[in-house]
Amino acid sequence: NPATDKDLVSIYFSLENGGPINITITNQLGHIVRELRDHEFFSSGSHQVQWSTKDVVSGNYYVSIKSNKSIKTLPIVVVD
Repeated sequence: NPATDKDLVSIYFSLENGGPINITITNQLGHIVRELRDHEFFSSGSHQVQWSTKDVVSGNYYVSIKSNKSIKTLPIVVVD
């Protein structure tokens, strides 16, 4: 689940099994705004990844966390 601060979003997620993970931020149109992780290995358990929102405009975004077995997409609202 995303938690927001003024210019920083903390993204928390858990993995049952370790493996390569992709974490991508997209805008409302589905365009990739930032690739936070690209096939980076994460072990099983709880994790946190941060996204700096200093270079994006206010609006609705989506974080997608994709593993070999699943994909989870969560909304994020960025406000100035």
